Amino acid sequence: MQKMNRVITHIEHLVRCRDCVIVPRLGGFVVQQIPAYYDESTSRYYPPRKYVVFNPELSHNDGLLATSISRRENVSYECALRMIEEEVDAMMAQLKVEGSIALGHLGRLDYEEGKMLFAYSEAFVSSPEYFGLKPLDVRRIDIEETHTETESVKKPFLLRRKLMYVARAAVSIVVLILCGLLFTTPIPVDNDVVQRASLSLPEVKAREVENKATEVSGELYIACPNPEDGYAIAQERHHSAMIDDSDPYYLVVSALATRQQAEEFVAYSRGCELAIVETANGKYRVIAATGESVADVMQKKHDSNVNSLYPDAWPCKR
Repeated sequence: MQKMNRVITHIEHLVRCRDCVIVPRLGGFVVQQIPAYYDESTSRYYPPRKYVVFNPELSHNDGLLATSISRRENVSYECALRMIEEEVDAMMAQLKVEGSIALGHLGRLDYEEGKMLFAYSEAFVSSPEYFGLKPLDVRRIDIEETHTETESVKKPFLLRRKLMYVARAAVSIVVLILCGLLFTTPIPVDNDVVQRASLSLPEVKAREVENKATEVSGELYIACPNPEDGYAIAQERHHSAMIDDSDPYYLVVSALATRQQAEEFVAYSRGCELAIVETANGKYRVIAATGESVADVMQKKHDSNVNSLYPDAWPCKR
């Protein structure tokens, strides 16, 4: 009985997400869908719903039920087939002896005159998307009754509308009369009493501004464009105390493919002195310091502002 209950549970689950569930040697449970419709005899709108019918002719094994049992129960496919066979044998024996068998929440299967009849349970929810929808009572309204009610509502509205127009016209006439009286009534004015304000503009005198030349002392270095390629070429700089050409180790801040790229990098760099070194393979490295060892180079990196400007700088042997 426990195996029987487990198989029926799988049938209930598959009916909710499949249109047809076949039980080998027993029959198929087919889901039918009814769209929403209006019943004139009861004046009610019924929502869409699904119900399940039983077809004993669909008795072949399509593998759906066995696969579901195999995955859920964590057993092999052959073991699931044996569970289904035992379930069907027990159901057929109970039908022949008792004439009826309950299929969980799905309904009841009866055996009458050698035929199996399925009674679907209305309490079973086979379509969760339609759950909670109830029939809607709709009262039909007669056209003549609607016309009479519309006329009864329309007459007072038209009367109020006419009274509003009359009131607006009366207000407009009164405003026009008051405006006419205001503009046609003379107002005495004493010309001797009227005081006129005079406007006097200040005299503006032009001032002579002495142009004095301002002398500026100092030197200004500007990157001059190269007439051949149009790029700015940085002026050569003297090496700082951190760079010694005789040291075997470099502190590299950038590695570039061409000398032009390296010169542009140096020209736009600020904060520390940089130098350009050509490698054996024709590449160019921009260095910020040199040293006798890796430790010496890294010590110069941390003691200067190179670490803040180029934190990813790395040591390299000449």
